[in-house]
Amino acid sequence: HVASMRKRGLVYDFSFDDDALGVSVALARYGEKGRRFVVIDETKRSTLAFDVVKPGDEVVAVNGAPVVDPDEASLETLKAAIANAPRPLLVTFVEGEDRERLYAEQEARRGPDKAPRKKAAPKSRAKNIYAPPDDALLVIADRDGNYRGHVAADGATVRDAKGRVLGRVDAQLGVATDGKGVLVAKVSLNSSDASVVGVEDAAGACLGFFDQGRCAVLDAEMTTVLEIDSAGDARGHGLCGNQTSRRISRARS
Repeated sequence: HVASMRKRGLVYDFSFDDDALGVSVALARYGEKGRRFVVIDETKRSTLAFDVVKPGDEVVAVNGAPVVDPDEASLETLKAAIANAPRPLLVTFVEGEDRERLYAEQEARRGPDKAPRKKAAPKSRAKNIYAPPDDALLVIADRDGNYRGHVAADGATVRDAKGRVLGRVDAQLGVATDGKGVLVAKVSLNSSDASVVGVEDAAGACLGFFDQGRCAVLDAEMTTVLEIDSAGDARGHGLCGNQTSRRISRARS
């Protein structure tokens, strides 16, 4: 859904700097049995978001975390998370089909606007504000080509776009640790196929596999999540529908 809307230019990001967002959200559904989603129910005048975010727009992600299959309980959890999240808060929207009509009806109910409005910030399109270091061995970018992280020159340390350590991989020991050195994954020793390497968490539960022959990442059900081609590009799809595909390219020398 989001990918197809993105191709049509209907997906946008907005960065909320104030504690009060100036919008209210509600749970909506397409038809009687269609999918449920979180929608903007109302926007408040005299806020930065007022001229950008419209009633009817769908909330599809908050700080990069997708909003999937919401219900009444998860909507309340989402509201609490938004209220307590640090600012700025980046929210991703899909423009609603009836957004202009809903906006006009909202303003007609309110009457003339006498209060001065803040100037609306332009729609954020996830600009590249960071750049990978020149000695990065591998650069990680999202599907829009924006830099998200890299593998450092030591071939083991993985950092995010801000340079923070996400974890380390010890190829000789076959283990991965987080930024604090805590074990998060290890190579499985029970794989019968030499071309496929299993990956387990610290408790021994299967996380997925790496197919060395195809240079592909598989989930625990052996479904391909990411595949790197000879040009250095990767094609994949969401893991259980909750994660976006990624593109990986080697750093420029």
